[in-house]
Amino acid sequence: MGDAPDTEASPAEVLARYGEKVGESCSADLTALLGREVSLAPSGVERIVADRVADSDAPIVHQLCRATGGLEADVHVLLPRPEAARLAALQLDGDEEDPPDAPLDAEKRASLQLVTKVVAGALEAVLREEGIDVAIETRDAREIPEPASDPTWLTGEVFQRLRFELAMERLPEGRIDLLLTLEDGPAENGAPGSTILFLADRDTEQESLEELAGTLGWPVSVSTADRLDATCLEDAGAIVVPWLVGGRSGLEIVESLTGGEGERAPVLMSSEKPTRPMVMAALRAGASSFVRRPYQGEELRRRILEARGEHEPAGEQAEGEPDADT
Repeated sequence: MGDAPDTEASPAEVLARYGEKVGESCSADLTALLGREVSLAPSGVERIVADRVADSDAPIVHQLCRATGGLEADVHVLLPRPEAARLAALQLDGDEEDPPDAPLDAEKRASLQLVTKVVAGALEAVLREEGIDVAIETRDAREIPEPASDPTWLTGEVFQRLRFELAMERLPEGRIDLLLTLEDGPAENGAPGSTILFLADRDTEQESLEELAGTLGWPVSVSTADRLDATCLEDAGAIVVPWLVGGRSGLEIVESLTGGEGERAPVLMSSEKPTRPMVMAALRAGASSFVRRPYQGEELRRRILEARGEHEPAGEQAEGEPDADT
């Protein structure tokens, strides 16, 4: 009946060893969900660094999941956009036509999330069967228009990638990737305040930054680097630090904000033209995430929620936040 569970194996080792079992479970569940024959066959497992995850700028859909319990890590489900569109269309209305390769609207993103929950559920079931007590929570899905050129969408440095070849009855073949973060998961944040603190070069930026409050759903405050003190930090629920601010290195500021003991608000770094080395340096300095400037309220809100270990409740959005289709 197969090998006995190896409780000493790491989750990454279990993923490599039992990828076929994950594929079989996922195939059966997706076939039941979509009403048509679906097959996921593992085609390779490898340890991979972040800048090799995306080898082109063909758009992808990125589903973030969070594993807790016996495994504390981010789990990423990655699909090329054509495959995501086909799966969403099948779940939504069973359409046999191959949908166009176009951005997914809100309805299709919601349908796709049901599909990726099946994938995450299959992984959770196999890990539990192999002796790892884990729960995997599915969070929001989002499209990445240029994954190879955008170094900010995937945080972390090293991953275990399990690639599946995807076959769907009467539709073109594709693939689904599962990424498991091999570093330690994000540290637990304490109870941050409610204000989002932005560091800026000059007071003239204050008005434009404060306009983000409506989309973010939290109050906003602005400080220059030379005025940053305990009073500014006291009520901060997250701090956004530019790569260069007030003639100072943002990395030095991040290190000063994230070092030491006690509860601290998560810090996000920003730049108009981020690169992979910049993102990695920021994470090593203690930043929780990296965002692109000029700031986009919806994207920034999502990054802050992730950094705080939270997520947007289903069906809710911040006051003033635009609908996904606008």
